[in-house]
Amino acid sequence: MPYLYGVSFAALYDANEKLIVKATPRGPHKWGLKSIETGFFSLPGSENISAVIANPTATISKMNRMGYLAGLGSRDVTMVCVGTRHHHDNSALPIPFKMLVNDPRYSETWVEGVDVFHDPNATIPLDDSFLIGASHHFFENGNVRSLIPRFHPYQSETLILSPKRAPGALRLAGGQSLGSRGLSR
Repeated sequence: MPYLYGVSFAALYDANEKLIVKATPRGPHKWGLKSIETGFFSLPGSENISAVIANPTATISKMNRMGYLAGLGSRDVTMVCVGTRHHHDNSALPIPFKMLVNDPRYSETWVEGVDVFHDPNATIPLDDSFLIGASHHFFENGNVRSLIPRFHPYQSETLILSPKRAPGALRLAGGQSLGSRGLSR
């Protein structure tokens, strides 16, 4: 968001413990001797970009879970997804989660974790009904307005446990042992 909209955000609490998000203009992004202007959506020609779409949760772990849900891979493994998700009552503090992928009630979609950053200067704005289930962010009147689904993960990882490979102990994919008691469900 700081690069796209040209502002930085600070989460503060007022005297009544109400969350206040303050946006302040930010200078160029610098790395070593390199410097690039901040505020991509304000740069010349960017009005031809309707939105920028990102998914920081589109990882190998997600591919493993989605493959498992599609019926691929061994049914002998246990998969546990852990991470953090958006907190609708206090967006400054994400909520941790842990879910058993093997549970028949577990579901996940490809669009979970997708963020759509809308260009406020777009010649052809992207309709927010595009990519249903994604988070949509709009820069309006110096602040960001976000439409965030009920479950929006910020990050996750998957523990893949294979009891058949290590008799008497469950082992993580990297070889770490969880001991003979394994993982409680």
